[in-house]
Formats: sequence, C-alpha cells, structure tokens
Amino acid sequence: MPSRSERPAHVLIAGGAIAALELLLALRVLGGPRIEITLLTARAEFVPPAMTVAEPFRRGGALTYGWPQIASQQGARLVLDALERVDSAEQTVLTAAVGA
Repeated sequence: MPSRSERPAHVLIAGGAIAALELLLALRVLGGPRIEITLLTARAEFVPPAMTVAEPFRRGGALTYGWPQIASQQGARLVLDALERVDSAEQTVLTAAVGA
C-alpha cells in the first residue's frame, strides 16, 4: 500500500465558470499526476461570460465548450450536479442529486 505522501491528493473544484477552468488547468500543470481532480458543475457547457455581451446586439454569440471533453482532456472526473453543502470535518460534500 502506498504511503500517504505517495498517494495523489484529491481536489474538488466546485463550479463551472472561468475560475474553475483556470484552476483545473493550473492544477494539472503544477500537480500533474500527483493530484486527482473532480470537477463538480451543474452545467455541461462552459461559456466564457465576456463573450456573451455581443449576443443582444446580434453581433455573434459566445462559443461554448463541453465540460465532458475538457475534463477528459485534463484527466479529471466530471460530476454534473450542484453543490449543496460541504462538511469539512468529514471531508465530504452533499450535492443536489444526493440531497434529493
């Protein structure tokens, strides 16, 4: 059995906006295989918010990117659900689907 220092750290990224994408990419670059990443987001698509401002003026729309493809490319586990509660003492989270 691997020692605690040899096992990968588990990181949960909750959210599906730009900060989640930036953190996912940074963790993969800096931590490599030493970090197991789970991305928890309620939306299946990432839409850069800055790109949506032209839509009301019919000047194009925002490109969307699928979280399943992004997560797969970055070696992360994707959970499509909403975060309800974090229990830091137990190191667990409750999602909307679990709480239903």
